[in-house]
This record gives sequence, structure tokens and C-alpha cells, in this order.
Amino acid sequence: MSQAIKTAQGGAPLIGLMPGAAKLHRLSALMTLLLLIAGFAFASPAFFSVNNGLTVLLQTSVIGLLGIGAVWIDQMRNRR
Repeated sequence: MSQAIKTAQGGAPLIGLMPGAAKLHRLSALMTLLLLIAGFAFASPAFFSVNNGLTVLLQTSVIGLLGIGAVWIDQMRNRR
């Protein structure tokens, strides 16, 4: 597959310039989050209010704590 991706001059492959699948996945998730924030901020003037921020933090705190516990359990399993 690396032979199929060449520069226009027939030089070195462009594989080194392309981001890895994991990096591309992280960037796409970040770009989606930024797009959603921009869309909601445009749709409602109350999106960036303190009350809305506290509501979002309150609703995501349980999921965040569960995620921390899941990562901790996974790390403990990998130490063995």
C-alpha cells in the first residue's frame, strides 16, 4: 500500500506526512465537539450562561466518575 502513495515527482512515499488513524480519530472527535458548541451557541444566546454550564457539569459528573473508575480498574488489570 505504501507503494501506491507517491509524490508527484515519484519520490518518497507520503505516508510519513499522513496522520495516524488514532490521531485522525481524535481530531475528528475534537472538530465535531467544536462544531456542536458553535451550533448550539449560535442557536441559543443562553448557551454560554453560568446556569447552563453548571447544569452540564452536574449532568456529566456521574459519567465522568464512572469513566475514572473504569480506567482505574483497567490499569489495575494490566499491572498483573
